[in-house]
Amino acid sequence: ALGGLLAALLGEIFLNSVNPQLDVKKHDVVLLLDTSSSMSGDKLNEVKIAATDFVDDRNLSANSSERLAVVEFGNQIRVVTHLTHDEGVIKRSISDLSAGNGTPMAEGLEKALETLEFSENTSLRHILLFTDGAPNDLNAAFTVGNLIRTAHIQLIAIATEDADRRFLSQMTGDTNQVFSTRTGEFKQAFKKAEEVIFNTFLNIQGSNTLSRFSLVAIWTAIVAVGIGSFLIIGQNLYLHRPLFSAKELLIGLGGSALAGLLSGAVGQLLYYELINILVDNNANPSNQMLMLVESIRILAWVVLGMLLGLGMSLFIPNLKRLRALLGGGLGGLIGVISFLLLTHLLGDTSGRILGATIIGLFIGLMIALVELAKEAWLEVQWGPRDKSIIVLGKTPITIGSSRTAHIYLPEEIGAPSEVGMVTWQKGIIEFHNKITNQQQMLRNGSKWKIGKVEIEVKTKS
Repeated sequence: ALGGLLAALLGEIFLNSVNPQLDVKKHDVVLLLDTSSSMSGDKLNEVKIAATDFVDDRNLSANSSERLAVVEFGNQIRVVTHLTHDEGVIKRSISDLSAGNGTPMAEGLEKALETLEFSENTSLRHILLFTDGAPNDLNAAFTVGNLIRTAHIQLIAIATEDADRRFLSQMTGDTNQVFSTRTGEFKQAFKKAEEVIFNTFLNIQGSNTLSRFSLVAIWTAIVAVGIGSFLIIGQNLYLHRPLFSAKELLIGLGGSALAGLLSGAVGQLLYYELINILVDNNANPSNQMLMLVESIRILAWVVLGMLLGLGMSLFIPNLKRLRALLGGGLGGLIGVISFLLLTHLLGDTSGRILGATIIGLFIGLMIALVELAKEAWLEVQWGPRDKSIIVLGKTPITIGSSRTAHIYLPEEIGAPSEVGMVTWQKGIIEFHNKITNQQQMLRNGSKWKIGKVEIEVKTKS
């Protein structure tokens, strides 16, 4: 948990240092809302509620770094309210919207573009389009969309089932900036759009897909290194060994970084490719298909947990690899579900930090729990209230002052690098004394003492 927390904090520093957009405090956003006749009734009422919630989430004030405007196209093509910090004015303008006539999207986009001409030079500019149909003039809307992108204005679209999602993807220039929705789910779509606009889910304005892959992969690698290194540190502290050996540093940190890079990059690649497939073959994907898209992200974290679990089988003696894979994967699954819930409830920065902490916690917890299914083990009593348990298995348990010894005896007590080893084969437990070169058969309850360290054999039966 501590590894995930510290790594996530470091990851936030990384995001802010490499993403200049995160340092820009000012955002101007135009809510461009479709008020054509097809929006009348419950649909328009739901859009009003979702748009009002969007405004509430921004906590606007006179000193706010964000300004919002509202433009409608349908019965009228007009700027309902110009860019302002006044939350009350914006919400009243939304509540006064009424539906009628066709879908003059091109004209609405032109009005939104004109509105953003009053932005300050230091402001990031965005247009959030909501529509439930195809524009009256596709070519004109596409032309204006190109003008908007040429002016370095971020264009994001929320589309209902009746809208032409493929066209909107072409107009915005990015399939990941078009969000499908349906009646009853408008608020969630506005929330996703908000996350993209305000860089709250590792999205970079104006960046290409490769940049996004790189950011997600590197951030995931940082978290993986944090969790992996602290798992190793925790294991070494548990066994009273030095925190890190050169081998552990190379294999542990390098392996964790590679696991994070692979799971982050591959997860994002699959996510974007699946989005593109949906856009090319189905302009209005079902909820099941959208859930499949989101499951790719979950799968990436499960794979990361499995890889970290597998890596820990190299450092925890006799931790079976299959159990380590399953334990790490289950920890990643529980952790990423918590991550997604926290991101939704607390916002993305807080969600990322707390989510990474929880992912680290559950990966470690699951790896620890799989060790409960043991048949024979050693209880090492370091002191009155200090005990470690080491599972017996195919790997012999070594004892000595070597940094790689499983039961580490500090050099200052005069112990040689190899005192002996405990083996367990076909139910027979033996101690091989490296000093006297003798072997001794052990059974449940066998004890011996080396300096202040007491070792006891335990078996299930």
